[in-house]
Parts: sequence; C-alpha cells; structure tokens
Amino acid sequence: MQVDAATRERYSSCGLEEALTVEAGATVMKRDAATGLCMKFEGGLCGIVREHGEKYLGDACFFYPRIT
Repeated sequence: MQVDAATRERYSSCGLEEALTVEAGATVMKRDAATGLCMKFEGGLCGIVREHGEKYLGDACFFYPRIT
C-alpha cells in the first residue's frame, strides 16, 4: 500500500517508520516476505490501527478496496 505524506508524518511522529520503505520513489508499507501482506497486518487486522486507532489509517487503506 502506498503511503501519503500526511500518513508518513504521523507514522514518523510515533515511531512507526519501521513499517515503511521506499520502492520506485514512493513510500509504501513494508511487506511480509512470506505472505506479501503489509508487515503490520496481524490476525486479519491492521496492527497499526489496533495499537494507535483509526486516525493512523492511511488514505490507501481507508479507501481500499473502493478505489484503485
């Protein structure tokens, strides 16, 4: 999932930058090598939202799968 600038700033402000990486010049969520899912995806839920609340849900995740 691509991460917008506002979400990147929120994640950096609370120590979640380890969940991000840069691919082809865009900031994206790191993926688990075994599953291909976002690194923080745990038990069918986003671990970031579970720990920090919905305000940490990035635009790509918020709108998924309603837009492409």
